[in-house]
Amino acid sequence: MTTMEDAVQGLTQTGASGSDCELVQLLARHETEEESVLARYERFAHEARSPAARYLVGLIMEDERRHHRMLVDLANAIAWGEWRPVCDMVPDLDPNITDSAVAEATKELLDAEQRDHAELKELRKKLRDYRDTTLWDLVADLLMMDTDKHLRILRFLIGHAGEGHHQQ
Repeated sequence: MTTMEDAVQGLTQTGASGSDCELVQLLARHETEEESVLARYERFAHEARSPAARYLVGLIMEDERRHHRMLVDLANAIAWGEWRPVCDMVPDLDPNITDSAVAEATKELLDAEQRDHAELKELRKKLRDYRDTTLWDLVADLLMMDTDKHLRILRFLIGHAGEGHHQQ
């Protein structure tokens, strides 16, 4: 697992440009802020008497941990550029993304996510009556937001893959 220190080392070893250094410093500051926020969430979850609050804050903490990892991966990709001595980085687009098998699998997954989106939309309608007494409606809404994110990722892949390059 790479760290922000690996990114700083990459800046030095690669003789990175000023703009790359500035970007990595911005990401490092944001990562430090996220660590502080995550610590506050952890305290809140530990001290909360409400199981509902603990559950919801736990979901946020999962996202914050993933955000932390993504910030570090992005910083390392910027810092190391083409050198890439560490593997935990946001990769560049590569020729394999246009592979026809990738395009076909992506289209199948996109269809599945679109069906999931429609089913979640129907579920949300049915859960509206429970909005003031349970977390169910909120959880369904969060699932729908995740599905929207998955759709965006898959559409990006289709937009960059093989014969689907012109579809958006």
